Amino acid sequence: MKRLAVWTLAAAVATVLVWTVVAYTQDPLAAIDAAYAKRDGTDVAAKQSLALAEQAFANGSGFEAAWRAARACFWICDRTTVSEVKQTYGKRGWDWGLKAISLNGARVEGYYFGCISLGEYGTGIGIPRALFKGLGGKYEDLGNKALAIDQTYERGGPLRAMGRYFQLLPKLVRKLDRAEQYFKKAETVAPCMTRTRFYMVELYIEQENWAAARATANAALATPGCPEHAWECEYYKGRIRTLQKKFPPQ
Repeated sequence: MKRLAVWTLAAAVATVLVWTVVAYTQDPLAAIDAAYAKRDGTDVAAKQSLALAEQAFANGSGFEAAWRAARACFWICDRTTVSEVKQTYGKRGWDWGLKAISLNGARVEGYYFGCISLGEYGTGIGIPRALFKGLGGKYEDLGNKALAIDQTYERGGPLRAMGRYFQLLPKLVRKLDRAEQYFKKAETVAPCMTRTRFYMVELYIEQENWAAARATANAALATPGCPEHAWECEYYKGRIRTLQKKFPPQ
């Protein structure tokens, strides 16, 4: 146990030292982007990226730091199922997205990362409560503005975000047909983005459209993942394999 504790402490210290060196020897925004491109299933680099982005903003980096802070907040939320974390960092990401929009409303990043961070906040407090608070309209507003600027951003991110929104609405108001339309457009933009097809497989299972579920799952598993989303794509391939176990025998 002592040896394990020593190794754990050493790993933590090494991570901090690496980030300290990066922060002082490299453009902090470039360091954040490099960490995002190499992200994995932990939130350590995400929290470090958020701290670095907030520091860069305080040092005058403005819009470029603000939207990266929003992205880091979403990244933290995306790696947890803990409601309190989603509430805290989802709200911070939404706020940073709005800050980015106030600084440059012609760019897509603030709208997109503000939108999906708001979605995480809504998940954290509960989707029915979020809708009661009027957050659905705010999500749609941000998502639609991101779509209008660049629907291909982040491998069809705005399309995927809107599809997921309509997919996760409470059953009485859920719109799976609209969700599917958005997902299919996102799939066309970036077949390599496995997350999109994972959402589609979930949708087809809910509809009991087993032929479409099988075809989409097979396509996802056969298609190489987007290189800048490598870990994420492999993660969703694993989740698709789990969903395949729900398919009825042919």
